[in-house]
Amino acid sequence: MKRLSAAFAVLLTGGILAGCTAVTMDPVTIEPSYKVTDLWWAGKDDGLPLSVNGTPYGLSSEKAAESFSDHMRVPGYAPQVAIRPRNSEDSSRSWGVALAFDTPESTAASEVCGTTRGHELESVASADGQPHRVFAAYCRGGSRVTSTRVTLPEGITGPDDPRLHRSLQDISRALFPRNNPNLDDRDNQGNDWNS
Repeated sequence: MKRLSAAFAVLLTGGILAGCTAVTMDPVTIEPSYKVTDLWWAGKDDGLPLSVNGTPYGLSSEKAAESFSDHMRVPGYAPQVAIRPRNSEDSSRSWGVALAFDTPESTAASEVCGTTRGHELESVASADGQPHRVFAAYCRGGSRVTSTRVTLPEGITGPDDPRLHRSLQDISRALFPRNNPNLDDRDNQGNDWNS
């Protein structure tokens, strides 16, 4: 019974916290190759490059990556690597994080991951007052490792809005889960960087 009560408390707390941010997030897609320990390799040289597609809140892709990378963090249970704005030298790098704003619903994860290599996607401008939609992905070699689709809270006023900062942190936690449900318990052992 204690387990049930503890589990209920965790779900209730998570629901309350999620309600504070009001991010609507699709289930996270996790490929079988995902291991949180790979983050060490992914960012060992100079961090994970962040690519932003679109012009969220009137920012260019480059300015948005600069602003958003300050608020994206790898969760504490994972190897600590910085998420930094993508630069021109990153087009040949294997790993990266991509945020594609307001793309058509038909956009595929492989297209989003292509932005880590400098490809641009079509963006559909969100109507005034409508929340932005984001297709977020952690990528390797132009292929998805993890991804999710997110609708940001309504009323975010711009890149300095604390609700946007919390939303970016939620996206970071979603893209870098502790374990991979595609692996059995034996394969997940050692997947926790701090264990």
